[in-house]
Amino acid sequence: MKLLIAVKSEIIADALAASLSMHDIHTCDTGTDALAMLEIYRPDALIIDLTLPGMDGLTVLRKTGFRPHRILALTTLATPAVLQAAADAGVQDMILIPCTIRHIIERLNALTEKAPSTEG
Repeated sequence: MKLLIAVKSEIIADALAASLSMHDIHTCDTGTDALAMLEIYRPDALIIDLTLPGMDGLTVLRKTGFRPHRILALTTLATPAVLQAAADAGVQDMILIPCTIRHIIERLNALTEKAPSTEG
């Protein structure tokens, strides 16, 4: 699986990349880079922080011409408006942070089991 991890925390990105090393992983830490990486890398799955610097995660998802089949968003604010905007932008699951790396991986695995594979 091709996975893009777009989070502002290098610690979280490194921990996720190490734990998910069996996948083809790219990471970035700004919204501008996330938008470019989505277009170039075209991942099967995306873990995106909704509070990325430069361009927030929801704006990235609205602007991209490519949307992965599996999108897991991380947020510090889960108001009804944010939840609706995320759903409208194609987010299938959202995690309130702070959370554990294990929790993120479990939720990504659950999304992966639900979504159709583009591999092969």
